[in-house]
Amino acid sequence: MSAPAAAAAASATVAASATIVPAGVGIPPAPTSYVMVQGHTIVIDDPLLTEVATMQQILHWIGFQIEINRNNLLNNSIGSFTDMLSLIEKDIQEITTNWANRANALGRFHIGTRRQKSL
Repeated sequence: MSAPAAAAAASATVAASATIVPAGVGIPPAPTSYVMVQGHTIVIDDPLLTEVATMQQILHWIGFQIEINRNNLLNNSIGSFTDMLSLIEKDIQEITTNWANRANALGRFHIGTRRQKSL
């Protein structure tokens, strides 16, 4: 096979395997982390939805919109998904009182009655 014919065959192979994207249209990148779902939406089975992301989504739906507060609750008060499922009213009251009595520098925030009932 001559050199021009080999080059034409190689470029045809590359062109056949390449994805054609119209000008001005980019392929959106795959998300690298779970994105919180807003409102009353069913969460589909997502490979990015880990146990921690599931607990963050639950807290987000309850009303903990600030990520720092969600992370503080998960890391310092709740721990794991099984702990979250086994919370009783007394545990939730202690969590509410604990976070309300902290100093501002230690991350104080008020859970409130509506979020307390939802927990």
